[in-house]
Amino acid sequence: MSESLRPEVTGFVFRGYIASVEQRAFLPALRARVLPETRALIDKPPFALRWVESAILEDLFSNIAALRGRDEVRLVVRAAADAVVSPALKSMVKSTMNLFGGSPAALLQQMQPLCASMVRNTEFHWQSTGEKSGEMEVVHLAVVADVGYAAWEGTFESVLGAARATGTVGRARLAPDGLSG
Repeated sequence: MSESLRPEVTGFVFRGYIASVEQRAFLPALRARVLPETRALIDKPPFALRWVESAILEDLFSNIAALRGRDEVRLVVRAAADAVVSPALKSMVKSTMNLFGGSPAALLQQMQPLCASMVRNTEFHWQSTGEKSGEMEVVHLAVVADVGYAAWEGTFESVLGAARATGTVGRARLAPDGLSG
């Protein structure tokens, strides 16, 4: 178990990112750019329940952005969440919406417990700004690069899709300290 305060995801989630990159047909180019530690996990994906450190994620996301732009990070993560994470969460999403209400806001207010088994050292705070709108603050215990927030944008787009809701996920506005956006 890592003692780090930096955000981490499970191997299950990391495997989804790699599958998404492979499906989008640029894994060889990405693999050639990443650090040896990241390449090792691409070549031999981690056990599904093993925690993957944020340095690996930042390397992965930064190189995706370098190859194809920041929006590609968002698209890769959205596709991964739709294909891998979303099916696993569909019953939890349905149960959560039944318990707490059928709106996306009710679901987004429950992001902390919904993500607890896949993400750690990250907090989620939903604030409604209207009947059908709001803002999600993602808080990390250590500084995260902008591309990490692009990944969260893709995740939240997938959550909206899982909730069968229409909406827009805007670009994250990073706090000056880099700990939230």
